[in-house]
Amino acid sequence: MMHSLVHRLAIAASAGLLLAACATLPPKNVPHVYVDNLDVTAMRSVFRKGLDEIKARAYDDQNIDDLFKSAVANFPSLDAAVTVTFANDHVTFARGDLTSDVTIAFGDPTTLTTGFIDAVLAARKISTPLKIADEEAFYKAAFAPMLAKVDLYSRYATRQDAARNRLIRDGVIGLGLQVVSVPAGALVNAIVVGGPADRAGIKSNDVIVKVDGTRIARRSLTEMRGLLDGSNDTVVNLEIRRLQEPKPIFIEARRDLIVPDTATYTLNDGIAELHVRGFNQRTGRAVSRAITEARVANGGSLKGIILDLRTDPGGLLDQAVEMADLFLDSGVIAVLKGRHPGAQQFYAAHRGDISDGAPIVIIVDGRTASAAEIVAAALQDNGRALVVGTESLGKGSVQTVVRLPNGGELSVTWAHVTTARGTLLHGLGILPDLCLAGDGISIQGISQETIAGLLLPAETRHQWVVAGPDEAVRKDLRTACPAQANPERAAETDLAHLLLSDRALMAQVTVGGSPQLAVKP
Repeated sequence: MMHSLVHRLAIAASAGLLLAACATLPPKNVPHVYVDNLDVTAMRSVFRKGLDEIKARAYDDQNIDDLFKSAVANFPSLDAAVTVTFANDHVTFARGDLTSDVTIAFGDPTTLTTGFIDAVLAARKISTPLKIADEEAFYKAAFAPMLAKVDLYSRYATRQDAARNRLIRDGVIGLGLQVVSVPAGALVNAIVVGGPADRAGIKSNDVIVKVDGTRIARRSLTEMRGLLDGSNDTVVNLEIRRLQEPKPIFIEARRDLIVPDTATYTLNDGIAELHVRGFNQRTGRAVSRAITEARVANGGSLKGIILDLRTDPGGLLDQAVEMADLFLDSGVIAVLKGRHPGAQQFYAAHRGDISDGAPIVIIVDGRTASAAEIVAAALQDNGRALVVGTESLGKGSVQTVVRLPNGGELSVTWAHVTTARGTLLHGLGILPDLCLAGDGISIQGISQETIAGLLLPAETRHQWVVAGPDEAVRKDLRTACPAQANPERAAETDLAHLLLSDRALMAQVTVGGSPQLAVKP
């Protein structure tokens, strides 16, 4: 079954470019030691894992002593009346007239882990709020400042938040339906299109009265969900009452992985308008299916494709690569660079264009980020798409996700993205070919002769491509077409349709005056 959280899933919560990393879990059957009602064995394992992973994976090399100090210095977030002072190898906690201190052996992960536990226990001696704080509260207090030293995209997720993040990225096993409790059983009030329940023939407003022979009337919603839930690829037999059907209906459904669609399309005068709202593990597949369906619906070919990536916060890196590859016959998609050997990655396109060379216009805005920027850059840099809108967000960093022993997660920035033309994406973003920054913009009345005025100067485009790491220079460049959030504005869509409806106009405003590489005559 699909819980309401999945049904109402907001991909914006992912807001990052992610790679998964394996967790090192503590050995089984290790006795846990409790001190002052805290599981110090678990805390030792979680803190040490976090310290090691941040040190090993962070894009910039981190000093472990500084990481430790930032963690302990944040204890006042649990009690604002506590002060923390460092002096040589001592940490002193004070609250009013009370003080407590501990000696720390710096420079070694093992001794720093011991020092963290000692610091927690010492601080609890003088503070009631710290005394009643649980292990999770200290993890949050410690990891937030440690990850802030990496960058603003690195963060800690609690066990509950990590479970939700995984659900957003990976989906959930179930039938793909949402139910509410009614006297007769479970009323189906939402169904995932194409999900197991939909495929089996279950409809909205059906009432499930039996699950595998068990009557569910007068059971709690939790009990109903427990009966409907199950392992992947298992069969459940349902007895259903349907309005205007005099007899019960018996349906066999097979549970499956439910991953919300992040890509939808409309077809207008031979142009497929594709909206992508995030990158989960099936986004590439969803885009492929949408383009295939649109081509079939239009008689086998398309006049053009609009990829609307406005407000798309990104998501999984591999899905960005897969989506870009759908429209490219060759060329570099993205290059990743970082300290960790695993962060050095190179992605190139494979032969085969799912659109058979249909011209493409990409729409971006100030909230287009991460994976969406990689797609836009790959198609723009390889001459495969024209980009319209405003500058994008400029989040060209990749986070590796590390599972902690407590079930929580660290998202640690470990790589930055370089585009096919060698542009460092992070902090710069995508520069549209046609700039629509400003208020009150309308494409109505703009002629073919004047539309080229939206094209940014060649010198600006060149400076953007060759921009180095200097932050001041990059900040100045981002004034060329200021980022704006225009998720529903018609001007961008109108311009895209105008360009795709007129090949001569498209060629007129394409950089260099040449047609898109894969476009067939």
